Amino acid sequence: MSDEEMERIFQMSEEELAWELRAEGLDPDEVATVRKNFLKGKLGLTQDDATLDAAIADVAKMMKADRTKSRATVYYLLADKFDKLGVFK
Repeated sequence: MSDEEMERIFQMSEEELAWELRAEGLDPDEVATVRKNFLKGKLGLTQDDATLDAAIADVAKMMKADRTKSRATVYYLLADKFDKLGVFK
């Protein structure tokens, strides 16, 4: 994700971000669950919600062709994105 795109996401209101996530095929409630339980809980990340939501949206874009969006694949790609694959060793 480019710096310009990240900045655009940071400037969005909660409603705009929810709409953007839906456009990527993501349910905002599911995004909140992934952020809270996986990114913050399992991986121990401390970044702000907007940064974590942008990472989830980025992974969703990478998987756009995959209609099923396997949770395991999403989790793997997010862990890799934050260099946290070592958590699973």
